[in-house]
Amino acid sequence: VSRMHVRVTLDGWQPMLRDLGSANGTTLTLLSAPPRQLRPQEDYLLEPGCVVSLAEVISFRFDVAE
Repeated sequence: VSRMHVRVTLDGWQPMLRDLGSANGTTLTLLSAPPRQLRPQEDYLLEPGCVVSLAEVISFRFDVAE
């Protein structure tokens, strides 16, 4: 996992994920889709319940508190 691997930002109220050009990549898995390797320096919308995998070593699930 890179020291500067991904960045999560808000575009209005939409959470966005960006791979910062990490050496081993980032995978995003949405609830109704197969895992997707992210292209560096492109923004991807995070949806509740999606899973983000950093270099296939560390994963986290994005959820929204009610």
